[in-house]
Amino acid sequence: MSVITFIELSEGSVKKSSLEAAYYGSEVAKKLDTSSIAIALGNANQPELSTLGNFGIQKVLHVVDERLTLGVIVAYANVISQAIEKENASVVIFAKSSLSDAVAARVGAKFKASLVANAVELPDTSAGFK
Repeated sequence: MSVITFIELSEGSVKKSSLEAAYYGSEVAKKLDTSSIAIALGNANQPELSTLGNFGIQKVLHVVDERLTLGVIVAYANVISQAIEKENASVVIFAKSSLSDAVAARVGAKFKASLVANAVELPDTSAGFK
């Protein structure tokens, strides 16, 4: 089991909202006593990706493909879905954006999973996490 956070890029740099999501994802992973993984899609500033560890990320997956630089929603959803399966993720974190909203909806539908939008605090896991 792991927590995956989608890292959105703009001109190769990590968006500020994704840094916030990375920290949130790592805190959820701590509460669930599991690993915190980030996934960045498209061209990225490699040194900047390495700073995700400062936000609690333990592992960064980076996938480069031309379709991922063009904002093709289905391509994003497919790659993230493959990462979820490979990393056995039970929680996926997306920052709020038009891209993330579209991708999260497709990923959620693929896994028949619930989608919680606009979360502003950590989940209460005292009675389990659903």
